[in-house]
Amino acid sequence: MKKLSIFIVLSLLTLTIASVSFATNDITVLVNGEKVEFDRQPYIKDGRTMVPIRFISERMGCEVIWQGLAQMVVIRKGDTIIVLQIGNTKVYLNDEAMEIDVAPEIQIDRTMVPLRFISETLGANVGWNGSTRTVTIDTEQPPDFIEPVINIVYPTHEWDGFEFQVSLENWREYSSDYEVKIEFTNYPLNTADVPTLGPDGFGSAWTTINFNHWRKAPINELYSLRRYYTTKENMFELKKGMEFEFIVSIRNNSTGEKRDYEGKAIYNGILKELKGEP
Repeated sequence: MKKLSIFIVLSLLTLTIASVSFATNDITVLVNGEKVEFDRQPYIKDGRTMVPIRFISERMGCEVIWQGLAQMVVIRKGDTIIVLQIGNTKVYLNDEAMEIDVAPEIQIDRTMVPLRFISETLGANVGWNGSTRTVTIDTEQPPDFIEPVINIVYPTHEWDGFEFQVSLENWREYSSDYEVKIEFTNYPLNTADVPTLGPDGFGSAWTTINFNHWRKAPINELYSLRRYYTTKENMFELKKGMEFEFIVSIRNNSTGEKRDYEGKAIYNGILKELKGEP
């Protein structure tokens, strides 16, 4: 009788320890920073996190169809269709067969599926923090990069005040997350000494403008070739038909993406006294 009592106590103690171990090793799943509550706790099998299929339908915005006779799960989101079968590592992605590490399975009354494979197949980013046993899923994709509409504007007569202008025609589409810069690659047009109104009248004071540096993108005029178009130390002779090559760079600071666009503008000799003397 005494041995039986000891066995019962040890059994209860073992169950208690196992229960505490399970509770302290629960997996946390965050979708776009928000914690998900499950009716069946996720678990790890062969290095893969398994979650209830209901999570996929509710949190990933999918249509989930259960085919009981064949024990198959069909997951549909947009043009993407995933077909899985209980106990089978072969899956079909848009009718193309492929292998996954862990097969779907039924635990009690819930169908459990591999989280990472399905999430990444549906376009989400998945991360794992082993120290906190936390899965992070980011379904919010960065916005598409806004392609610039770059235009070269030439004056209609000499009184327009510029020889050519490099314009960002769709500048209103850009937010403050974007920055832009223009850099001329074959002539020294990246810096200009420009006359300003000084105490002795127009042209008695000068300011230096640098063009090959980042500026906030909501700006139309990227560059205009005007009378004082370059530094006083780098004046050169303008000739009709001269091509000015440049690179317009667009950068999205929120995503870190940067793209470069090459272009050229031609000097047509429309303006009078374009060079001038500072």
